[in-house]
Amino acid sequence: DFSSPVSSLEIGSFLGGSLLNGSLDELAFYNTELSASDILKHFQNGTSGLNYWGQDGTVRTFKIKASPLFEQFSTSLSEKSVRLSWQTRSNISGNFELERASSGQDGWNKIALIPSEGMKDFEFQDKVPEDGKYSYRIKFAAKNGGYAYSDVCDVEILPSEYNLAQNYPNPFNPATTISYELPNVSRVNLTVYNMLGERVAELVNEIQSAGSYKKVWNAGRLASGMYLLRMESRDVASEKGFVKTLKMLMIK
Repeated sequence: DFSSPVSSLEIGSFLGGSLLNGSLDELAFYNTELSASDILKHFQNGTSGLNYWGQDGTVRTFKIKASPLFEQFSTSLSEKSVRLSWQTRSNISGNFELERASSGQDGWNKIALIPSEGMKDFEFQDKVPEDGKYSYRIKFAAKNGGYAYSDVCDVEILPSEYNLAQNYPNPFNPATTISYELPNVSRVNLTVYNMLGERVAELVNEIQSAGSYKKVWNAGRLASGMYLLRMESRDVASEKGFVKTLKMLMIK
């Protein structure tokens, strides 16, 4: 199985000499030829061994030395976009499948398909849908059917300002989701009041890191009606404050 991330393969005996030395494109041909000769192989990214059973029953042991396909893969932030940059060790034919996963999401989503076109240096700008934590990886699919994955790069896009979004759904029955954003480490208080000004729920009262947050409020024990959602936050370092109040309607 030569699907491990390699751009070239060299197989030589412990006594010297070269049995196979080729690129990833050439590998498919040689792999077919060697497999037809009853080869038992064990291959890993790095140095491993290969045992060859000859027709005369003798066993020969070989070294396998492989070079990773991806020379470098990194990400950088530019406002609300993520720039992906990567380099390969050789000019190989195929396609790069760029994949993204977000915090709280299961699995990977393919966001772009880029042909290699005989180059070694590549870039792609990804416009993310919202602030949050994201992971990126690249799958290279060779024309001969082989494939290789890059390492995973993680990034976090933080909010640029305080914000309290309207709860959703609204009207609701009996639960609703409240979203808010913090640009810096802040003391946060999120409280719900009835129209008489009485506090009916305290959802958050703690210091939180910069980021985007969601809080589900279940008001099943309360009566239908209008409620006030109030967010008070204060930057721990600068003491800059933020206050916002929204109306929420529960209809049972």
